[in-house]
Amino acid sequence: MRKKGYGVFGLSLALCAVAVMFLPMAALAEGEEYVPAMYQTFWSLVPPVVAIALALITKEVYSSLFIGILVGALFYSDFAFEGTIQHLVNDGFLAVLTDGDNMGIVIFLVILGAMVCLMNRAGGSAAFGRWASVRIKSRVGAQLSTVLLGSMIFIDDYFNCLTVGSVMRPVTDKHYISRAKLAYLIDATAAPICIIAPISSWAAAVSGFVPGQDAIALFVQSIPYNFYALLTIVMMIGLAVMKVDFGPMAIHERNAVQGDLFTVKNALYAEVKEEEVNSKGRVMDLVVPIFALIVCCVIGMIYTGGFFSGVDFITAFSDCSASQGLVLGSLFALAITIVFYVCRRVLSFKDCMGCLPDGFKSMVPAILILSMAWSLKAMTDSLGAKYYVEALVKGTSASFISFLPAIVFLVGCFLAFATGTSWGTFGILIPIVVEAFQFEPTLMIISISACMAGAVCGDHCSPISDTTIMASAGAQCDHVTHVSTQLPYAVSVAAISFVVYLLAGFVQSAWICLPIGILLTLGFLFIVKKTQGHSVKAGAEPAAAFCGAVSGAVAAEEKEEHGYALAKHFQQQAAMDLMTGVYNRTYFEQHVDELLAEQASGYFYLIDLDDLKQFNDTKGHQYGDEMICSLAKALKEIYGKGDCIGRIGGDEFAVYAAGELGSEQAIVKAEQIHTVLKANGWDCSIGIVEVTPEQRTFDKLYRKGDKALYFVKRNGKGGTHFFSDELEQ
Repeated sequence: MRKKGYGVFGLSLALCAVAVMFLPMAALAEGEEYVPAMYQTFWSLVPPVVAIALALITKEVYSSLFIGILVGALFYSDFAFEGTIQHLVNDGFLAVLTDGDNMGIVIFLVILGAMVCLMNRAGGSAAFGRWASVRIKSRVGAQLSTVLLGSMIFIDDYFNCLTVGSVMRPVTDKHYISRAKLAYLIDATAAPICIIAPISSWAAAVSGFVPGQDAIALFVQSIPYNFYALLTIVMMIGLAVMKVDFGPMAIHERNAVQGDLFTVKNALYAEVKEEEVNSKGRVMDLVVPIFALIVCCVIGMIYTGGFFSGVDFITAFSDCSASQGLVLGSLFALAITIVFYVCRRVLSFKDCMGCLPDGFKSMVPAILILSMAWSLKAMTDSLGAKYYVEALVKGTSASFISFLPAIVFLVGCFLAFATGTSWGTFGILIPIVVEAFQFEPTLMIISISACMAGAVCGDHCSPISDTTIMASAGAQCDHVTHVSTQLPYAVSVAAISFVVYLLAGFVQSAWICLPIGILLTLGFLFIVKKTQGHSVKAGAEPAAAFCGAVSGAVAAEEKEEHGYALAKHFQQQAAMDLMTGVYNRTYFEQHVDELLAEQASGYFYLIDLDDLKQFNDTKGHQYGDEMICSLAKALKEIYGKGDCIGRIGGDEFAVYAAGELGSEQAIVKAEQIHTVLKANGWDCSIGIVEVTPEQRTFDKLYRKGDKALYFVKRNGKGGTHFFSDELEQ
């Protein structure tokens, strides 16, 4: 009885508590208009700060975003239970997911995911990867090619992120560039490129926020002062050419050179299975859909702006709906792609339809994060965050007129970082700048540029930015990993840009300020490289960096026998893959080319472990490393001293067996490899190329060996195949 009495008392107390929580909202229902107590105060910026902090601390973005949304709903309802739930659901998730522009972006993502799946399954991406691997021969070339392609797709940042990612991912993977670095290059060529392109959805958006001005002319005049965007391009090129990385990115790049493109354990996209590709795929199977997508999206955007109703091109682009235009364009491009593949007979209509749900699945992480990011923005809007920032800027602008460009840049950075939206930041700050500098046209242009640069910088850094999210999706990189690795790069450029904006407020000349910014950026990278002593080289080990210093010291004391021995030791170390004890890729390529120049005969083997990823997932990465070392040991035992053995990267090895070996003996060697591996419970795929005088370079042999190898992969793995002219066709 006593227990029952306590239970009834507890239930009554709980009901009373619930009733108390519901009472405030019942009273609010009687009022005409509800204004939360925290409206237009500092607290309006707390929800996104909470979400960002949790994401960076916990490395888990979904729960962090949800907690930020929940905090915003609690603040809005003054901690009333019913009000919190109502605001969270109705004004949050339901409101953003029933918004036409937001749903347009979701549909565009789904269609683009389907197109990427189609291009992969048709073999277009693989064909481009093979084509590019012959022409792009270094990590520097792969990075610069990514920057170039990203700069060419300047129409829209969403389109840029996913297109560049799908096209360049096979190329950067081939050259062992980490997914984190690819995500940074994609993100840094998305918004920063769009914001300095007069014909882009971003230019159209900015133009709409400039009342009473010639918007396009003002946008063009502001381009030389957009220091963050321009210096970000300098930073990307400098990182690639100077071969320097710092911060967490340096760790990812070192691991990538050793074959681990993700670094993060249990990375989401590391689980993504490779598509079964069609052997009929050609480069045109990638180029035609991409070209169709670009053309159709441009036509779709100017259509929504009234171009086909008599409006001129510039005005149509300024007034377009990027979301609606991208949906229209991508739908037509998808239809063209399906018809193209069916007519070429690389895919059946049934196969094409099968790509639609697969493409949708690939975009689910990005759509989920985007939905939460939009909901978080709805929370900050309902708390009056933009009005708080507007009042703050207006109250301080008159006293610091020459410092205002730098101040606007910082405010833009913080606001875009906290809200995850560049366009929202434009809408808040640009009208204020125009009003404050009506009689100072040059400072107005500089400050508008500072606003755009700050918004792009904050957007670039923010984990809740839609562009950042889609850069992660395009590179198939863990989202928190992308944010944490690119943050030091973005903050470095932001710090340099802030200094340049301080100077610009007084000098008011882009021709003076921009060169200074470029010199500061390159000087910063030079100092980092000198102080850190880190330079990621394709296939090279850390001993290579030390080797140069040792060789220099030895040259100064040539007569000392110990010095010669030491130099030789480190030179040998620089040529070797430290994990397996065979040549690294850089030295292997050079040595094979030297041997081929002397004697163009023998056989070239390309060897790749089967199902290594599966073994890594089920038995751990240490077991996978043991598999790689076992394969290297077997190769050294099977091939003679005159043969050249190298680790191309990851679990891929190559052997050049020079001399008159004979095809039967070449097969015997391959069978010996299979026998040793099968005894350990695994196997490999092998492609063999007979060396002839017509193909006396490593690149030619590698390209043909790769085709023979992947013929085996496509036909059940665990076998050996000789290259033939049929594979070329």
